[in-house]
Amino acid sequence: MLGPCRGKFRPSTHRARAALLGMLALALLLSSCSLISDGGFGEQAGGDAGTTSADPDALNIVEIVADDMRFDDLRYAPNLRRLVAEQGVSMRNGFSSYPLCCPARASFFSGLETHNHGVYDIKRPTGYRAFDDSTSIATSLKDRGYTTGLVGKYLNGYGNHRPLQLVREAEEAGDDGPIPMSQYFVPNGWDEWQAAVTGVNCDPACGDAYSYFSYAYSDNGTPTAAGWQTYSTTLIGDQSVDLAHSFHEQREETGAPFFLSVNHIAPHNDLSRKRVDTVYFRNPQGVRRKLGTPTAPDWAMKLPIVRSIDRPLGVRRNGTGESDLSDKPGRLSIGRPTNPSARRAQVRLARARAASIVVMDRQIKRLVEQLQADGEWDRTVLAFWSDNGFFQGEHGRMDGKVDPYEPALRVPMMFTGPGLRDGSTRDDPMTVTDLTATLLDIADAEPPHAPDGASMLPVLTGSDRGGATAC
Repeated sequence: MLGPCRGKFRPSTHRARAALLGMLALALLLSSCSLISDGGFGEQAGGDAGTTSADPDALNIVEIVADDMRFDDLRYAPNLRRLVAEQGVSMRNGFSSYPLCCPARASFFSGLETHNHGVYDIKRPTGYRAFDDSTSIATSLKDRGYTTGLVGKYLNGYGNHRPLQLVREAEEAGDDGPIPMSQYFVPNGWDEWQAAVTGVNCDPACGDAYSYFSYAYSDNGTPTAAGWQTYSTTLIGDQSVDLAHSFHEQREETGAPFFLSVNHIAPHNDLSRKRVDTVYFRNPQGVRRKLGTPTAPDWAMKLPIVRSIDRPLGVRRNGTGESDLSDKPGRLSIGRPTNPSARRAQVRLARARAASIVVMDRQIKRLVEQLQADGEWDRTVLAFWSDNGFFQGEHGRMDGKVDPYEPALRVPMMFTGPGLRDGSTRDDPMTVTDLTATLLDIADAEPPHAPDGASMLPVLTGSDRGGATAC
C-alpha cells in the first residue's frame, strides 16, 4: 500500500465499485417496495451549472467521526460493534495521518497529508486559519450530484478564525475592510451546515465546541447557542437524524444521493470555563496538578460498564506501567507520576471517556435506525473513524496525543453497506487520506486535489493485498 501506487488510480477499483453497486441492485430487487415509482429514485437530479447529475443508483455516504477515540475504546460502543463491525468490514490497522484533531480533520476534508494542506496545529497561524476549504470532499461530491450536510465539530478554530478563502479573496481584490469571522461562513460545497464553533465568547452566541453543556454552532452561517444544559452529543445526534430524514425526503423527490458528515466531540476533554469536569492529583513533589476529562451525563457515569473501570486502558492489570523510559526522547523520558493520587485521577478520566462514548454510541444507533426506517440503509455506505487516539498510561503519558506512538496513532476505521456486511476484518494499513480516497471512489467522484491517499475499495470488497498491489 505504501509503494508506487499510492495516490494513483487503480483499474481494479472499477470492479470493486461495480461489485458494490451490484449488491445494491440485488438488495433493491429483493425489496418489497418500488423505489422507481412516482419518478423518485428513477429520476436523475438536476444539478447546478458545472455539476454532474446524480446517478439514481448511487450510494449515500454517511461518515461519522469521533474525537480522540482509541481503537480499543470500541469496547464501550456496543451499537457500533453490532451494527457496523459485526455487519461490515473493520480495518485492524487504521491510523491517523497526524495524531492531532485539526490536522487529521483537514486531511479528511482535503485528501491531503499535513505538509500539503498546511494545518499543523489547533491554533493560529496553522489551525483552521491555514486551511483552504474552497475545495474539499464536499465540493467533489456536490459536483457529482450529492446533497451534502455537516453536523458537529469541523476544524479547531472554526468560529473565531477568519476563513482563508475570504482572506485571499480580499487580498486579490485589494479590499482592506474587515473580514468576518468564520462563525458566519459556510464553506463551499455544503447544502446544510450545523458546525460547532470555537470560542465565540457570546458574540453573538454563547458557547463553544468543547463545552458539552454550553455548546454553540453555526446554523448555515448564523451563530446559534444550544442553551445551557443541552448536552452536545445528544444535540449532534438530533441534528444528524433530522438531516438524514430531510435528505431522504429530498432523494425521494429528486433522486439525488446524499453525503452526511457527522462529527462528534466525544470523548474529547471538556474545555469550557463554566463546567470543566477536572480531577486533581498530587505529583511526586506534592504539587497539586489537574487532569481534564470529558463531561458525561450523570446517568452515563453510573452505568455498570463505566463504574467497573478500575484502571486506564494503557495500564497493566497489576496497576503498573512502563517502568524504564530511558529510551524515550526528551520530556517523555521523565515520565508521569504513578502515585495513588495520580492513579485515582486516571481512573476518573477513563470512566468519563467511556461514559461519553456510550452516549455517542447511542446517538449513532438512532441515526442508523432512522436510515433503516426511511429505507435508505440498503443504499448507504456508513464509515466510522476517529481523528486520533489518546494515551491512557502508555509510555508514562497520563493523557494526550500528538506524540507518534501507537496509542495516539491507531484509530477505529470500519465500514458497512451493500456488499460490505459480512463482519470481516482487513489487515492492510489505512490512513485518513485513504479514507477520503475510498469514499470518493465509492461515489465515482473526482478528488478535490491530487490525492495523497489511495482508495481501499478493492480491499473492502475483496481481501488484503499486502505489498503486492499492482499499479
